[in-house]
Amino acid sequence: MVKKISLFFLLSILIQPIFSQELKEMEIERVPESEESSVIVRNPNEAILIVHSKILVLNFESNISIIGVDNPYQGEYRVHLHPGTNLITFKSDGYKPIINERFHIPKKEYKEVKIRSKEQIILNYQNLRLQKKKQWKQRKYISLASSIALAGASAILFVKANDNYKKYQNASTVANVQNYRESTETMRLMSQISFGVSVSSLFYSIYSYFEEKKCGKMG
Repeated sequence: MVKKISLFFLLSILIQPIFSQELKEMEIERVPESEESSVIVRNPNEAILIVHSKILVLNFESNISIIGVDNPYQGEYRVHLHPGTNLITFKSDGYKPIINERFHIPKKEYKEVKIRSKEQIILNYQNLRLQKKKQWKQRKYISLASSIALAGASAILFVKANDNYKKYQNASTVANVQNYRESTETMRLMSQISFGVSVSSLFYSIYSYFEEKKCGKMG
């Protein structure tokens, strides 16, 4: 008798975690009319609720009897309803049901919804955040490399402009004076533009750094 009681308690301890596991949650999103599919409801005495589901197996209940459910494509259900207001409950094994979601669908019309797991939404958000973080990281390094390259080009042009200015000062002919003066002015202008763009690229690199950090901190 003692062995049986001990075995019973042991089984209770082992089985309890299985039944105490939390159910996952489903998320419902109504599709705006502007994004709805083009579906013709042929039966004049019914309305249709089109359900796009990321959850493979869904079951439906209504306060009014459901005429039928079609599954024409994987991930799509067409719930045939009596026209009017229906309170639909969405169920799937391992998930908390979405209870009494209200739909008013006149006869020969339809509505569309999307059903997915909240975990999938969180995962999609995390993937998007990581993708943005990667993009900002790439922009940071590209901008920094551009800033360094342009700063280097600006310095080279500045040195060449000074060399040309010395040649301009020592030129012995009018043609040489004109050429050296024009090339000096052009190089100085290009040096200033390169330096300005270099500073802009540096600031954008710093901005990208903070955006990258922001993406890393998002929960």
